[in-house]
Amino acid sequence: MMPYGRYLAFDIGGGILWVGTMILGGYVLGHSVPNIAQRIHYVIAVVILVSVLPVIVSLLRARGGAAAPTAEEK
Repeated sequence: MMPYGRYLAFDIGGGILWVGTMILGGYVLGHSVPNIAQRIHYVIAVVILVSVLPVIVSLLRARGGAAAPTAEEK
């Protein structure tokens, strides 16, 4: 088990790294894509799609595995 002090240090460090990365990424995206404010809905749609994609793939795999028995099961 990890000591609480070490966990807390990693938690705080990870939080600072995450926030810094998100701010820097937003800054770079804002300066590299012209008129991003007019196209922000596309960026949001891509983020939502990438976030939901693992759930969709998992459901399709589970559904496909249960619906199609193999030759050994017959």
